[in-house]
Amino acid sequence: MSETINPELNFMDELAASFWAVMPEEMATTVAGVKKDLLTSLRSTIDSMVDHDLACLERNLENARRMREEWQQESTASEAEAAQ
Repeated sequence: MSETINPELNFMDELAASFWAVMPEEMATTVAGVKKDLLTSLRSTIDSMVDHDLACLERNLENARRMREEWQQESTASEAEAAQ
């Protein structure tokens, strides 16, 4: 499989690799571990926020359905009263 290499991305990869290469290996491993932990925590927080928002959305939709049903029942009752 042939892969097209974007020279700009290759430059950025080289730059990032150089950043990590200038550090002692143990330090680079520690810093990378901290970064991974931070990103994992951030992902977990975002997932939690999305789950909460989805639950709120479902609750609001269910309340809207209930309100529509109540309004429809009230409308039907008032039409029945007016017909009498």
